[in-house]
Amino acid sequence: MEFFNDLGTDPLKPSLFELVAQEQLRDLLQPALKYVLAVFAQRYPRYLLRIVNRHEEFYAAIMLFVERYYLRKYNASFSENFYGLKRRRRPFIETERARAAVGGIPASEALGSGEIRRSLLFLVGLPYLRAKAQDYYEELGGGISSDILDEGMNTRQAQALSEDVTSFTSASGLPF
Repeated sequence: MEFFNDLGTDPLKPSLFELVAQEQLRDLLQPALKYVLAVFAQRYPRYLLRIVNRHEEFYAAIMLFVERYYLRKYNASFSENFYGLKRRRRPFIETERARAAVGGIPASEALGSGEIRRSLLFLVGLPYLRAKAQDYYEELGGGISSDILDEGMNTRQAQALSEDVTSFTSASGLPF
């Protein structure tokens, strides 16, 4: 990673690897939280089963508070702050001496409430809508159909496979 930073680019700008890593971290948080909740819901179903069933809303509410906190305090989302990245406003007139003297993000470049709301919309709102649309699509039968899988197999192979399964279950006495 150090090699790509030394190509003459600005050392204050993030590298491609940092951007990809922060995107992957953000995408992996939801499945990890869902798994942890599912494991604990098996132990405490009375308390956590409703949360597991409404996981998208629970995740969106938690991420709304977490992202809002990180955007206000650190001028970065949770995953951006994890990798040391910052968001800032682009000043109308940029001077190198002023930026070097301040060190960090000057107050004029800090995110305002409008930028924080727009960032929350893109960080929390749109992924929530995407997850709900994906669930709705799968509920309507948009997944892989068994007919598609059977088209690759001719009828003779499918019949032979079904006969093998029935003969195995009757010979072993195991109900499948």
